[in-house]
Amino acid sequence: KEGITPIMVPEMATMMFNAGIKWIDISKREQDAFRFQVTMIRSQIQNEEMIYSFAHLVPGHSKVMICDRGTVDNMVYAKDEWQEDILSQVGSLGYLKRRYDGIIHLNTLAWGTDYKLDNPARYETKEFAIASDIRTWDMWSRGPDVPHIRINHDVSLDVKMEQVAQQVIKVVTSLQ
Repeated sequence: KEGITPIMVPEMATMMFNAGIKWIDISKREQDAFRFQVTMIRSQIQNEEMIYSFAHLVPGHSKVMICDRGTVDNMVYAKDEWQEDILSQVGSLGYLKRRYDGIIHLNTLAWGTDYKLDNPARYETKEFAIASDIRTWDMWSRGPDVPHIRINHDVSLDVKMEQVAQQVIKVVTSLQ
């Protein structure tokens, strides 16, 4: 209704899991788990760049790319001792963060009572999901500042979507 065309970039992890590549299996072998995270970040970058190129073909003036997860999110699932080595292969944390004009962090439903494992790509226990949520917010809060906000889990889906839409409009209008 604001005249902004959303272009959606799917989450790379869900794409891999739906293709039959399961992190839970790969994570058991440390060397493979490290390579998986590097490859996920590189693939996310390539996917975003491909969709960005196609977005220019979409008619209309105002467009916004919305990524279901960003490159930095993959760092959350990498061991702390890998962080530096991963960044040396994919670019600095600043490079990864500056790819985005704004970050909208939707808290996991695991904070509440509605957490379910009904998504085939979701394997995390409630406790692990909460720890990952905290780590994700922390990871995006490091290094160069990119505007980011958090949307709590304890509001209805309609309220969340309205809050997301308001934040997207805020970011888009700040760029014009």
